[in-house]
This record gives sequence, C-alpha cells and structure tokens, in this order.
Amino acid sequence: MTRWKEYFEELYNTADNNNEDTNIRKENREENDGEEIANFTEEEIKEAIKRLKVRKSPGTDMITTEMLQAGEELTVNIFHNLCNKILEEEKSPEEWGKAI
Repeated sequence: MTRWKEYFEELYNTADNNNEDTNIRKENREENDGEEIANFTEEEIKEAIKRLKVRKSPGTDMITTEMLQAGEELTVNIFHNLCNKILEEEKSPEEWGKAI
C-alpha cells in the first residue's frame, strides 16, 4: 500500500512540472535566489482557469471545471487571492495533496 501511495504522489506531484507556466515560475524563483517574486496577476489566473480540461470528474469537493469557468470574475478573484496567499506563505492547503 505504501508503494501505491508513493507512486501516486510522484505521479501527481510531477505532472505539473511539465506545465510551461509552472516551469517559468520555478525558474524565476531560482533566478531570484529566494528573493520575493511577483504575485500572480488576475490575467494569469484567468488564463489558467480557461485552460483547464473540461468534462473531467470532480475531486472530493465536487467542483467541476465547468463550474469554475462559469464563475467568471468571481472565480478569478477568489483564486487570485488564494494563489497569492499560497505564494506568500509558501504553503498550500493539505487537501490539495489528496487524490481520489
């Protein structure tokens, strides 16, 4: 059972590493030698939500991509604040590490 847990943690934790935007942010952080980097912009968040794959099963929160995309500016605002808080605190919600 432990090996399965490790396998899925590796699978889901590295899947985002292939994302161009994620790599750019990591490179910027490394180049700044730990200095503060710019917060996410609302445009970055809007574009990320727009790029989400549709017709996928929801997670444990039962929120689908279509729901996020339908939220328009409200969704962008909420995620903008949340992502910047995570960036500042360098800690994401524990639930985000769980998969179904």
